[in-house]
Amino acid sequence: MFSSLSYTFSSNLNSDNTRVISVQGDPDPYVVPTESTKLKLPNKLSIGLGVGEARKWLVGANMTFQGDGQLANYYNAAENVRYESYSKYALGGYYLPNYSSFTSYMSRITYRAGLKYEKIGLIVNNESIKDIGMSLGAGIPIPGSFSNVNLGIEFGKRGTTSADLVQENYVNFSVSFSFNDKWFVKSKYQ
Repeated sequence: MFSSLSYTFSSNLNSDNTRVISVQGDPDPYVVPTESTKLKLPNKLSIGLGVGEARKWLVGANMTFQGDGQLANYYNAAENVRYESYSKYALGGYYLPNYSSFTSYMSRITYRAGLKYEKIGLIVNNESIKDIGMSLGAGIPIPGSFSNVNLGIEFGKRGTTSADLVQENYVNFSVSFSFNDKWFVKSKYQ
């Protein structure tokens, strides 16, 4: 069993703004003086819990909460846009049939799956924008080494078609490598 807890304190961000207006080829652009803005980045809390057996299986959950802060300024202000608290709930895990199998290559593949529900902290036309997704993946061992090729696919839906908004249905593919071999071992014999 494992657990994690992470907290990030709120902080202030000062922004010195400059607006430059020019026409292509104009050697003297017009500089418009603008006010400095102060943004408040919100605090953030993340909690994770999991249970499993090493090199066999794991099921874990993660919850993240973040305040709404004070992010609006002159450059991103709109009448129909507001900010709210961010939250994310994720559940996932993996299963590895037989880590040390010499006879079955398929038994050494790590199978992964996950679900997420995310309230991204943005309200447009009085509709809270959400992101819901599911992911599947596999860690495929490279023969003759302890390294893996990791393949993944994520299906999801972000946004809504309510209140004249846009809904994005997406599919993401990922490929990565985990190098677990000893790369720099000095030879004992020359």
